[in-house]
Order: sequence, then C-alpha cells, then structure tokens
Amino acid sequence: MFSIVTMNHRKGCKTLKNLGGFHMRIKLYLNPVSVFPWPLAQVLPGVGEHFDGIEVLLRPKADWHWTMEVRRLAKENGLLLQWHEIWSYELNPDPWHNWVGAGLGKISWETRPLHEQLLAGFVEPVVCYPFRHKEISGAEQIDLWLQTCPIKKLNLTYNQLLGVVQEGNFSVVFDTQHVLELFFGVWGVEELGRISTRDLNFGLRYSWRDFSSYVREIHLNNFRPRQGYS
Repeated sequence: MFSIVTMNHRKGCKTLKNLGGFHMRIKLYLNPVSVFPWPLAQVLPGVGEHFDGIEVLLRPKADWHWTMEVRRLAKENGLLLQWHEIWSYELNPDPWHNWVGAGLGKISWETRPLHEQLLAGFVEPVVCYPFRHKEISGAEQIDLWLQTCPIKKLNLTYNQLLGVVQEGNFSVVFDTQHVLELFFGVWGVEELGRISTRDLNFGLRYSWRDFSSYVREIHLNNFRPRQGYS
C-alpha cells in the first residue's frame, strides 16, 4: 500500500479514490498548503470526508507544543498524519514569497541539519529532500522518505538519485512534476513547457519504471508546463 498526496480540490480526490477500487490500496492525503492561510483547526473537521490523512510541513526548528497540537487535531478528526521537511531560502531563492517567508521566520535563510526540524522519537513518516540521504543513517529511528525533487544548489542528478535509492534501499516519494525536472535535467515547471507532451509522458513512465519498487508515496501534481503553472 502507498499514499497519494495532492492539493487538488476535494471532488477530484473523491473521484480518484473511487476509480478502480483505489480505496482498497491507496490512502489519500491532503497537503494543507492548499488551504493556506486557514488554520488547521478550522480546516480539518471537513477533510475526513474526502481524505484519509494530511501531510504537514515541519517548522524550521522543532516545536514540541505545535507538533503535539497537530497530532491532536489529526487524531480528533480521524486523519492519518505524515510530515514534510520545510525548505530554506537558500535551496530555492527565486520565488519572492520564499524571501518573505524567510523574513517572517516561516522558513530559514540557510539550509540547516534535518535533525533541527525533528523531535526525538518521531513516529510518523517524514518526507525529505534527496540530498538528506547522507543524514538518514544518523536518524535510523525515524522513517524518512526521499522525494524525487531537484534542488538548485544541492542537487543530485536523476541517475545519482536512482543509485542512492538502490544502494541504500530508501523509501521514495514519487513527485509527478519534480521527477520530470530530474529526468530531463531542467529546473522549474516553465522549462518542462519546452518539452513535448510525448516526451514528458515517456519520462514519467520511464522514471516510474525505475523507482516504482521503492515508492511509498506519490505527490500528484496538477501542473501545466506550457502555461508555467505548478
């Protein structure tokens, strides 16, 4: 069994869940970024009707009280819980909102060790960026999953990431947009718009063939490369 994380609206997710008996094998998770800036306490009561769980971004520094509050809200609303590493301004300085986020303390300016975001004894899965594979051996008690995601300054190539996953037998989060950036060696959804639909389809199928046996989760992106939309 694996999970699908999406920011699509509820009706689309409900349709997906009912197709082909998917609900027997796949858990659907909502990324709460899609409902920003509404607080989780207001959003989660209606989420359980269409989703099995939520995947929440961690904070730049571990916050015990906030972590326990998120866990409480998920439990009260009958939702499974997973976490996702928060990025830094250094990793992705291009979008203006990352500069604002760093200024407000929502993300850090510099890339910090992963353990600063994690509390000891984390019991839920944590999605992290691919360069973190060097830190995973030091966090053996935490279930860390590598995302197929390019990082502008600290990048692994497609073949390097595949080698890391195969050698370390790591769990993988297969991101349907970012894996194509890795596969074609480009950065950003705008660059994918210069690649034919046929080639994009080939890249997605080829990369799924390479990673599928390691996949624990899919990030299902509703992206339109030719419109520069992610």
